[in-house]
Amino acid sequence: LLKAVRLTVMVCWLKTILMIVLPRCQESTNRLSIKFRAREGIAGKISAYIIPAIPPKTCSVIEVQLPPLCMHQMVSSIPGGGSASQQDASQADSLVQQLQQSRPCSELVLQGNFSVHAFHSWLRDVLPDVPTHLPANSSTGSYLFKQSQLGTMLSCWYTDGQAKLVCDSITTLAILQNTLLASATAAKQQVSIRYQLHPQALQHCCGVLWPFLEEQRALARRKKLGGALQELHMQEGDASFLAREYKDIISTQSGKENTQNGQDAADDTQGLDA
Repeated sequence: LLKAVRLTVMVCWLKTILMIVLPRCQESTNRLSIKFRAREGIAGKISAYIIPAIPPKTCSVIEVQLPPLCMHQMVSSIPGGGSASQQDASQADSLVQQLQQSRPCSELVLQGNFSVHAFHSWLRDVLPDVPTHLPANSSTGSYLFKQSQLGTMLSCWYTDGQAKLVCDSITTLAILQNTLLASATAAKQQVSIRYQLHPQALQHCCGVLWPFLEEQRALARRKKLGGALQELHMQEGDASFLAREYKDIISTQSGKENTQNGQDAADDTQGLDA
């Protein structure tokens, strides 16, 4: 859970992947916003139970399915490259070449007795934004996806009996392999897999992840120092002798406390009025 705007929420974890969020709304609240970050790897579901404040108090349920690669979004072209909308084999090969030239990409090839429509349904179970059906009289499918957080690219091209998946993220291809094999097994289809790892794939993935790791490490350090610096500031009464970095941490910590105190006061006032 990243942020709940102007809300007091209770978060309950059940097991390791199930989370229940119970927002406590004020009487005058008619809109709420809850932000969270999903993890890729396994499929999930978001269920929202909505109970109106006025009769009839009938609960409505809204469900949103999260596929294993829920952080991917379909894009129309490679940055500075070609389009990915329904191409033939030669055009798809050209697109893959452009993708491989722009970044170190690994390749996952599936072969079997599946049809293009069967593989299209399997792809819909693992990636978002995939259309329900292929265009009429279409013998191939070609789509391009971008990971919204890391910016990695995934190219999918498939036809009867063969599918080629190219991506610069090893993790994405591993998730695709596990999910597509499970779908093929459920459909009782025999599928063979050929995986080609780029020599620089691991180094590239580490380079993509490193800025996020640095950011998380800096946040953890600031959080660890925040309490000690706040206590030092209260004892000394003056923080002018500290470095600018430590001053910023104290200022951020004080701002968070003032915001929380203001929210608590508003909640108390609302409770007294009630």
